[in-house]
Amino acid sequence: MPNYETFRLKTLSQLTAVGLLSIAITACSSVPEEDDPAESMIGLTLADEVYSFHTHQRINDYTDRLAHDLFRNLRNIQLNQPILVTSFVKFDETLQKTSKLGNLVSESLIGNMQEYDIQVMDVHLMGGVNITPTGDFVFSRDRDEIEFAGEISYVLSGVIIESERGFTINARIMELKTKKVISTASTFIPSFVIEVI
Repeated sequence: MPNYETFRLKTLSQLTAVGLLSIAITACSSVPEEDDPAESMIGLTLADEVYSFHTHQRINDYTDRLAHDLFRNLRNIQLNQPILVTSFVKFDETLQKTSKLGNLVSESLIGNMQEYDIQVMDVHLMGGVNITPTGDFVFSRDRDEIEFAGEISYVLSGVIIESERGFTINARIMELKTKKVISTASTFIPSFVIEVI
């Protein structure tokens, strides 16, 4: 017959050992490690986390949505000529001022529109290759260097409206001869995306 007193002492000593072990583990885990990377992140705020989360969204992510909406809003209109994509301009009294963002939006849309099998024309292409000691070039903004042949039927352009929160991009495809707007689309680019370009 087992001794009840011995059994009780063994059980009590085992429980005490488990309790002490638990206290030791808890105490060790509450002491910060010196090489803990979380300790080196000084002053991280919610705004910083939101900023770092969204910076992967490039301008192309927004222009891809614009291209999709422009294509969808064509409503089965067949474009029988290539589209010329021009700089997006600031929404002011002249409609003649652009920016880095305006040129970047138009540049991105050239690739985006081709994904929807829409032919795109590049008016900046020179008649040949300009070979220099610093590189070989085929693009220009000098009208004297550009050889443009062919009639322009359709133009893709738009305006940029700036606000405190960011930039509203209004895009449209127009038939140049009739001045008819045949498709429109709009997107909003937050300010923090523009700050990284």
